Amino acid sequence: MTKISKSKLVILLSIGILYLIVLYTREFNRAQDLISMPYCQCHEGNVQEVNTRGNLCLYRWESSDNCLNHIGDLRKLSTFPHNPTVCQAIDQFQSQFDGGSHGQRIFGYIHPEVTSYYQFAIVADDGAELWLSHDTNPDNAKKIAQVDYRLFQSKQNKQQHQQISNFIRLDSRRKYWIEAIHTRATGRGFIKVGWKMSRTDPSNTYHTISRRSISLPSNYIKISRHHSPTVNSTSPRTPTIAIKSLEQLAKFNQSFHLLPRLNRRYLDEALKFCSYGRPSYVVPPERSVNVVNIMYYLSTIQHQIYGRFNPVASRNDVSNSIHEFEKEEAYRIVESLLYHINKKNKGKFELVHVHGVEQKSDRARGSRYLVDIIIKEKFRKPLYRISEYLYKYRSTDKICNLVDLQWNNKVHVYIVIMIANENINAFRFFLRQLERYYNHTHDDQFTLMVVGSSKASVQLQTQLYDSSLKRYQFVEISLERLLYARRSAFNTVLSSIRNGNSIILQYDNLHLNFPLDLMENVRKRCFPGKMAYMPISFRFQCGAKDQNLSGYWQGHHFNLAAYYLSDYKKLNQSEKADRFHLQGEDAQLAIKLLMKQLEIERLHYPGLYQFNDQQITLLKKQLLF
Repeated sequence: MTKISKSKLVILLSIGILYLIVLYTREFNRAQDLISMPYCQCHEGNVQEVNTRGNLCLYRWESSDNCLNHIGDLRKLSTFPHNPTVCQAIDQFQSQFDGGSHGQRIFGYIHPEVTSYYQFAIVADDGAELWLSHDTNPDNAKKIAQVDYRLFQSKQNKQQHQQISNFIRLDSRRKYWIEAIHTRATGRGFIKVGWKMSRTDPSNTYHTISRRSISLPSNYIKISRHHSPTVNSTSPRTPTIAIKSLEQLAKFNQSFHLLPRLNRRYLDEALKFCSYGRPSYVVPPERSVNVVNIMYYLSTIQHQIYGRFNPVASRNDVSNSIHEFEKEEAYRIVESLLYHINKKNKGKFELVHVHGVEQKSDRARGSRYLVDIIIKEKFRKPLYRISEYLYKYRSTDKICNLVDLQWNNKVHVYIVIMIANENINAFRFFLRQLERYYNHTHDDQFTLMVVGSSKASVQLQTQLYDSSLKRYQFVEISLERLLYARRSAFNTVLSSIRNGNSIILQYDNLHLNFPLDLMENVRKRCFPGKMAYMPISFRFQCGAKDQNLSGYWQGHHFNLAAYYLSDYKKLNQSEKADRFHLQGEDAQLAIKLLMKQLEIERLHYPGLYQFNDQQITLLKKQLLF
């Protein structure tokens, strides 16, 4: 064995010590770099480090114990504004989250590329505020735009105006503090902020603020004055409506749609045929409809209803075109129908119950009726239902049989749901309801199509496999497309369906229940080239429980839509992915359908309710839905 001299040993030890010093210095400097790197100031263990330029900071408060019905509720949280549940960086000024009641802060700096006057726009569901400072100091921020869903109840134009800021001069040599505050009471929420330059933007459209124009603050930990609860919006509170007991709601409409339909030959033999054609109130090709006047347009179409279950004590919302149909007039239509049927059949049938009569008025041509009644043969027990469309021209009192509105209760329906986040509890709730519907009706003419990301793929597919449903598909789409290009992802899914004569039921909110007669309503109210169906759901206030349930009709939402696939394929889907709309994609779909000269059946749907996560847990225990 070779001996090492003492001098060589000293040299080797010195080299080793020097190497350790260099290594330690390198790691120490790296640690210092990480410490000085901008990041979201969250509580320990939930920090995500990111690059400065090209990101904004997002704080999210996911609340199961607190109801975040509006911005003021978020400001009152003891953990607001600096101790969120989740902290992350985002590379554009938009966010979507489907996880029950939640609130968000999105903040950082914007960097205008050109010195000019800029106008900002914000779109969100439910509520949001946009704040901008004239410099980098958050204390100097002023509210420049807002979204308050409560204004949609009666002041659509005012809400539209408040979503857009005045033109504000920004200098390309400077950066400016910007912040958005957002709340969603239940279900899928989203927020998006866009801007445009005055006169110099040839497209004259808003563009989502992207990563090239944003940056993170460095070690931001500051309480600004606009985080105080006293700054909360003074908009009017939503008029709430008291609801009767859940037991009564659960029994609603569980039998009428199961009765056998009377053979159509009785109507065909009794009434003359007539054509529905195209009503005069359908949007003509030369007229445009936008998000400002869509609610006004729908409110001009008079719809009257008699019968069915009415769960509300009063109605006070944007859908002021829907009125109660006088009982005497409704019974005159029913009596006229039975008179003509019995005239051809020697008085064979008698009336048992009037389930409902609807009248949709066209002042230029006449009135369309949907008659839902129960009849029986005299001296015999079997019950039958008549659920058919009739028409009465202005020039006559006689009713006729609409040959082009004869609906088919066997049309195949594709129920499409898109899940961007792992909201497994809400999905399980929805799936149990769909199983309940299938076991109740034995309807085998529908397919459930679940669109989800790889992150939730295993759990979602396991739930589907363990269910009693016979027809379902799982389509995997990247999380980025689900979050920021939903319409493109949706088009990809629909392109795989070959049957153009099928109906698409677009279920955008898993916090909606699934009424037992929903599929019948979908098939009854969708006609290719003529009609689509977008019912108005009832939303329970966050915190409302059991016998104290209260809420309001969501007249400003289009969160459930049904239409024929053949009609959807005719829509113009070529717009750019980053196109900025002042309302969500659901309202844009309604506009496109109207522009293709389709009617939209827009009715309150007693029995279609939106719940929060707490209420879902309650309902699962009580097995009411």
